[in-house]
Amino acid sequence: VNLCLLMEKLTGKTIKYNTKLLANRHKRVSNVTNALAIFEEEGIELVGIGAQDIVDGKEGLILGLLWTLIQKYQVTERDELFKWVNAILAEYGLKARNFSTSWKDGKGICAI
Repeated sequence: VNLCLLMEKLTGKTIKYNTKLLANRHKRVSNVTNALAIFEEEGIELVGIGAQDIVDGKEGLILGLLWTLIQKYQVTERDELFKWVNAILAEYGLKARNFSTSWKDGKGICAI
């Protein structure tokens, strides 16, 4: 759901996603698949990452995806991405100060 909300914020497009029974892996994968489809519509090339990778919490791939988003939606959108990241991290008592050293312990990426 968070990834779908982020893409809606960045692109202004509406994404169909489930908000109920997210303990169900199939629904989480479906939500991420819908968000990834928007990436492709926006011309964001996804190499070596799929919905299952995100749902499984593969840190390196997710960080690569975040970096791709930062590069695509620079300047004001980057600030929006940073606000979104910190809103998610706040739910876990965490805060990112930047997009580099704040991720070294892996806690932030796991929260996202």
